[in-house]
Amino acid sequence: MYCQNCGAKMANDTKYCPFCGYSNEDASEIDEKDLKIKDLQEKITQLEQTVSNSGNFETERGFNNNKMFILIFVFPLAFLVLFFVLFIILTQ
Repeated sequence: MYCQNCGAKMANDTKYCPFCGYSNEDASEIDEKDLKIKDLQEKITQLEQTVSNSGNFETERGFNNNKMFILIFVFPLAFLVLFFVLFIILTQ
């Protein structure tokens, strides 16, 4: 822990700075808040990385777009060709 007044390094359980005499009774509360803030910043960083990695989903989506192309154009076209072939065979 560091003194809030002079910045000197001191033990975590010290109530008064041995260098300047400043009361650091609230320093432990501040340290806990700092730890919580750092934890939240790490979580935010992880979320940002997750979101930026989801941008790479576009490359995976290309494969899904190929499937959609097949479902929308190829299968109906094959169905129409098969329908007309069967229509011609049955009308003879």
